[in-house]
Amino acid sequence: MKYKHYFAVITAVAFLLTGCQHTQIAAPEQNGISQTTAPEQDSTTQTLTEIQPPTTDNTPLSNIVQSDQIKLPDDILSFIQAERTEDGFGCIAYNLHRQLTYLHINEDMQTSEAFMLKSPSDQEKYYSNRYQWFAIEEDGIWAIVNNEGHEEIEPYLLCHYAKNGELISAIPANELQDYMMSDYRLGGDFESVGDVLYLTLYDGKVLQIDKETAKVSVVSELNKEDDSYDVKYLCFDRDDKPILLREKVEYAPGAHTIHEAVVSEFDLESGSCGQTIYTTGDNWDSKEYFFILKGCGEYRFFINTSSELIGIRDDGTQELLIDLDASDLDRDCGTLVDCLMPPYSTSDIMIIPADDTHFLGHIIHNPDYKTSAYCLTRKHESEIS
Repeated sequence: MKYKHYFAVITAVAFLLTGCQHTQIAAPEQNGISQTTAPEQDSTTQTLTEIQPPTTDNTPLSNIVQSDQIKLPDDILSFIQAERTEDGFGCIAYNLHRQLTYLHINEDMQTSEAFMLKSPSDQEKYYSNRYQWFAIEEDGIWAIVNNEGHEEIEPYLLCHYAKNGELISAIPANELQDYMMSDYRLGGDFESVGDVLYLTLYDGKVLQIDKETAKVSVVSELNKEDDSYDVKYLCFDRDDKPILLREKVEYAPGAHTIHEAVVSEFDLESGSCGQTIYTTGDNWDSKEYFFILKGCGEYRFFINTSSELIGIRDDGTQELLIDLDASDLDRDCGTLVDCLMPPYSTSDIMIIPADDTHFLGHIIHNPDYKTSAYCLTRKHESEIS
């Protein structure tokens, strides 16, 4: 998922601004919110009681969106990544003390619970001084930890965590040293598929990592063919089938413009593209971002163009689910972007679908980079007075 890179960049900037401050920023007060704290300090649960239950209305959906803020733990600063799971949404986040945290938001988007990730070293908790890759799945969290500079620890570890933050295993993955040097050390997308993990590097190599042994092998090279596209991202659809996002990008100092984006079926072994599933066309331009999100239900995958959220069905047909520039919130303040506590640019708003009606929205606040979360619900025509 390409949007992970955006969260990582925003988070890195946040730490440059906040350092190791221990001052907590209180979340906005909201009627109907109750907070309970579990006996363990590493786990905090919040409940929002007034979000309406899912509607069964069959009238057409409109551009009106109901927004309900989700109460997150007060010390959550910003998200590194967020993904839909079978029982809600899983997020990797930093708190105000720069500690890595697993944040789970329940599927009804009324409850959130946070757990600190335990360090594989002798330190009590993880801190942000090592770049890491995370993959969230139903059975827990996988992470690649870079321990360079810590002589007492293996330089690379493949770590498996339970969702309560406890470390299940930490296996040396020293073969990664052959690929993580110089220009490649920043790495790319990290995905869990069955018994293996896939790590895509910025040079186009796709590494396969065995979950039991941490053995590393190269399974594909995205840049081997087709040099007409500047950037390529390996993604996986709802059924864990590989798809490839290719972009034609024009770079300028401090900015970039995407002139074309194409999503195709992809064969990992041959490194070749198959049928084109989606294309923006030649005359499309964006200075923002283009994301692929794993699908659910009738949608094979979702596309976020930073102004539109589009669902792609199995037969290739598409549906515009949310238009950030056109959707109105259920209050008189203009578009969705205008209403969610401006000023923001559209790239500050990340939306992950639960289905075609309900969405989890992450809004990153400038200049403190603290994240807010919202339950966004598309309203039916019958609900509009």
